[in-house]
Amino acid sequence: MDKKIAMVGVGNMGGAIAMALAKKGYSLILSNRSLEKLEKFKSFDQVEIIRDNREACEKADYIFIGVKPQQMEALVEDLKDSLQKPLVSMVMGKSLGDMEALLGHKKLVRIMPNTPAQVGESMTAAAFGQDLDSEERQDIQELLMAFGAYKEVPEDQFSAFCALCGCMPAFIDLFIEGASDGAVYCGLKRQDSYEFLAQTLKGVAKLLEESKKHPGVLKDEVTSPAGSTIKGVHELEKGSFRYLISQAVITAAKNS
Repeated sequence: MDKKIAMVGVGNMGGAIAMALAKKGYSLILSNRSLEKLEKFKSFDQVEIIRDNREACEKADYIFIGVKPQQMEALVEDLKDSLQKPLVSMVMGKSLGDMEALLGHKKLVRIMPNTPAQVGESMTAAAFGQDLDSEERQDIQELLMAFGAYKEVPEDQFSAFCALCGCMPAFIDLFIEGASDGAVYCGLKRQDSYEFLAQTLKGVAKLLEESKKHPGVLKDEVTSPAGSTIKGVHELEKGSFRYLISQAVITAAKNS
C-alpha cells in the first residue's frame, strides 16, 4: 500500500502499532509531544518524525489518533480542518458517534488493540464508520492486520472486549510470574522458565485455535487419574482459580 499514515500520539499503544507498521515497511509520519518516545524510530528510513500535529495530518492519507480521552477535544479544536480524512481512533471511551460529532464526518474506524501489537500479534476490535469507501476500508483492514488479527465487534461489546483482550496480557503476565516462581523453587533457572512458559503458552493457544475443542476438553486430555496435573488443578480450584479469572474480567469490563 503506497499511502502515508500519520500517528498522532505515540504512547505505549500508539508506539506499539507504529513499531509494527515500521517493521513492515509502511510510510509513517509520527507526531508526539515528547520526542524522547520517538528515538527508537530514527533508524527507519520511511519514518518521518515531527512535533507538528497539523503538518503530520496534512501530509497523510490515513490518520491514527492515540491521545488520551481528555486531550481529544482540544486536539480536534486545533486540527479539525486537517482531520477530514479516514481516521482510526484508539481513544478510550470515545465512540464512533462521539467522534462523528467532534469531526463532522463519518470516515472513521474505532479500534481497541492490545500490547502484543508491538510484536505483530495484537487482537484488535474494530468498528467501522459508514462513509468509508471500499478502497479505504480495504487499506485500513490491511493496516490492522499488519500488527495482528482483528475482528469487527459491535461498540456495545467494546468494554467486554477491553477486559478480555486489553487487560488479559497483564493477567497472563501475573500467571507467568507466579508459575515461574514455582519453577525456580523446584530448581529451574528463571530465564529458562520464561522460555519454557512462553513456548507452552504459544502451543496451548495454537492448539485451542486449530482444534476448536472446548478448553475443558483440552484440560481433560492432560489429566490422568491421581496424576500430577489433576493434583495441580485441585490446588488451583482450592483457590477459586476460574472464579477469580472470571471476576477479574467482569471487574475490568465494569471499569472500561
